[in-house]
Amino acid sequence: MSRLGFVSSRCLSWSRTSTLKTIKRTFLSEAYPCREAWDKRLESPILKKVNLQTLYQEIDWHYSETGKINAIDADIFINANTKKGYMEDVEDIVRKLRATTDTSSTFPSSHHAVVRIMLDAGKEDTLLKMLNDRITYGIYPDHYCTNLLMDSFIKQGKYAAAARVAVLQMLQEDWENPLATRLSLYSCHMYLKNLDQPWYCEGELVPPAPEPKEVVKIRVKYIIKPYFDNHFDLKDPMVLVGKTLSMFSSKVGGSEQLATSYFLLGLTLQQKWEDVMELTNTLIKNKKQVHREILGIAQKHIEVKQVEETSTEQKPASKPAKSDPAQEAKEAKLKAELETKLKVSETLRSLEVSAIDADLLAETSTLVKDAVKQLETKQIEEQKQLYSKWDEDRLAALKVHQEELRKEEALQRIAQQKEELAQKEREIFFFDIEDKLDLMIEEKEEALSKIDNKYTKLKEDKAAKDAEYVPPEVFKRAQ
Repeated sequence: MSRLGFVSSRCLSWSRTSTLKTIKRTFLSEAYPCREAWDKRLESPILKKVNLQTLYQEIDWHYSETGKINAIDADIFINANTKKGYMEDVEDIVRKLRATTDTSSTFPSSHHAVVRIMLDAGKEDTLLKMLNDRITYGIYPDHYCTNLLMDSFIKQGKYAAAARVAVLQMLQEDWENPLATRLSLYSCHMYLKNLDQPWYCEGELVPPAPEPKEVVKIRVKYIIKPYFDNHFDLKDPMVLVGKTLSMFSSKVGGSEQLATSYFLLGLTLQQKWEDVMELTNTLIKNKKQVHREILGIAQKHIEVKQVEETSTEQKPASKPAKSDPAQEAKEAKLKAELETKLKVSETLRSLEVSAIDADLLAETSTLVKDAVKQLETKQIEEQKQLYSKWDEDRLAALKVHQEELRKEEALQRIAQQKEELAQKEREIFFFDIEDKLDLMIEEKEEALSKIDNKYTKLKEDKAAKDAEYVPPEVFKRAQ
């Protein structure tokens, strides 16, 4: 990009003001999106005349030349976009910025702008992919964007998408905002009532490569042991939703029956059978009540798993084979899990005697509405102040960036002038310092010779080690 930053005259033109469609009210009011304050950013002297296409080309060229993207340039490009802007280029800039050392300097307004413009442009699939791939894109929505996303998806009936946003809160272990936490519970509950909706977007999950028919030995330096952290590595939608329910159940401030019901359902969806048995027995012993609806969902989930495992266990073999200890161990494990689930199912049935028939979803909805009454006005005002602050921070950061570029250019000019003067000095006094120059040439040739010898020796040692190396046997890990 231009050495004076994005404000090159080639990067300036009048931008178009976005026109956002009116959103019907679900939980949040029409004032919550702060559309006027959000659109007002385009009146900033920095964003007002940005030519998006030229700016993207400048940033992309600078990245290809230096491997770097300045966070202020990326922030200006992202915020200057509207729903009719360059969504693919926004995704590309975010991905490239994440791969540079300046990713730690990403502005909060950049995270916010990515979420808002993708949502306004109807690019929900792309947005969810970016939010879910934190390593590649590094976009973390704040509480305001989280609430806006879940409310928008609930309004559209996209409960799987709303639940995915709720899961992001769980993965960050963030329950500071009561409104976001309660909306998360509501979104997960609605997803469980609409399991026909796909969790992952088309093309988001890459299917594993088929196993080769022949044994292939690969030369490796060392074998990385498989590791599963039971948190960020989770992929099963039911387990993710279950962990969200169990984590947030005690954070929403509802009744004891509500918290206990969601916690029990969360443990069941996570398949933590020992914990389910322990909690169920404790509830029976203390004569505590849970919602009947939760028991129905839990029983249905257990029955589905039982059917899947039973069909796997009873699948006839294509031909009689020799005794396989690994297969026998796998079948024994499946049988033990099936027996455990039958016990869990019977224990859950014992809770139905004292279960209450109150509408759990309605109670959760009431909690959300209470949080909206208490926090909505405050969050709207805070967000408007943030928009103004971000404009000021962007202007200040741009001035600092331009000053740094000017200093860098000045230093480069000085270094170039010094090199030119030194060259002229060598030309003028060549015969006076001829002996000295010859000595310098000899020293450089000797240093290069040592480097070549060292590199040749290392290459020979590596070739000898590779010739003696025997690769270990590589076995497929038991599923």
